[in-house]
Amino acid sequence: MHDFTSDGVQIEYRAAIELNALWPTRGPYRGGTRVVVSGAALTLGVHYVCRFNETTVPAALGAS
Repeated sequence: MHDFTSDGVQIEYRAAIELNALWPTRGPYRGGTRVVVSGAALTLGVHYVCRFNETTVPAALGAS
């Protein structure tokens, strides 16, 4: 949702997402495992990433 302040500065509010499940719950340390995340309000974003400790990887929104 976009809105503007009284001085014309654009602000954006994003509702919090709700994560319901992650699968699989573990994988090899070297990575490469596809991870499925399910939850609510996930379709509100435009740029998706997942972070595992200090590593950030691209993510994609799939069919629910």
